Amino acid sequence: MKKIYWNYSFLIIGIILLIVTNELKPDGILGFIMILSSLLFFALAFLWGNNPGKVMIEFFKSLL
Repeated sequence: MKKIYWNYSFLIIGIILLIVTNELKPDGILGFIMILSSLLFFALAFLWGNNPGKVMIEFFKSLL
């Protein structure tokens, strides 16, 4: 079974979202949501350590 490197996949998703946001140049709340989601993926990429479950639990606790 292959090991999935989640931090790299989150980083790639964040970069793709930033590129799409830059190309589309959305206005208002849509642009804000797209930039916020790309920053969320960057944060997940940098917080993702050896224990991904703990990181996700702490992340969802911080949202509540």
